[in-house]
Amino acid sequence: MPYKRPARVLFVATDTAAADIGARAARLGAGWIEPRAALAPPQATALAWADLVVSLDQDARDTLPPLPPIARHVHWPPASATEREQRIRGMLGGLRLLSRIEEDTA
Repeated sequence: MPYKRPARVLFVATDTAAADIGARAARLGAGWIEPRAALAPPQATALAWADLVVSLDQDARDTLPPLPPIARHVHWPPASATEREQRIRGMLGGLRLLSRIEEDTA
């Protein structure tokens, strides 16, 4: 069961990488994350929606506007499809850990 609700993850890139990794994240993280993709720079409404913003190239990182207080940012430099899947699986592992911690303290 997801931690409270699926994490809202916005992938941002200057090319099609955001759409690609967003689709992979939707497949791998069904029920755990709600991914969306945006071209850089993202709109303010997309940023307001996100819990986590993941920039996927240097230009996307450099043009990222200030984030709302609730959102966090990480940068994943360009990587192969295999490395991207590993990063998504790592994110999912962290969410599963948070869920177990929450269950143990409830």
